[in-house]
Amino acid sequence: MKSWGGNRAIMLKARWREDEARQNLDWWRDYFGQVRECDFLMGRTDGSRGPFSCDLEWLVRPNNMPKVLEGKYKGNGKFEDEEDKEAAEARRKLSEARKRRRAAQAATGTPH
Repeated sequence: MKSWGGNRAIMLKARWREDEARQNLDWWRDYFGQVRECDFLMGRTDGSRGPFSCDLEWLVRPNNMPKVLEGKYKGNGKFEDEEDKEAAEARRKLSEARKRRRAAQAATGTPH
């Protein structure tokens, strides 16, 4: 990638800021580790249009990151087991609760 600015930088900053847990480099190491283990995202499988390989911009897009976190791309797009599905659902609910709390704090002027 030759430059990282504009919309790319905005998307990355948004993903960082939208969840307190993501404001930690260890969280991002885990996220990229999850990506690294996925054959589809790493281009180790052939799709209908040939191999797909994601890049950082794709991974931080607001419609793609939740799918990766939910395990959509594991095992041909299916959750590997019920525990993975439950963990993804718990992460989603926690993220939504944090968003609601921040919105309520912003509406009342209460600091985080």
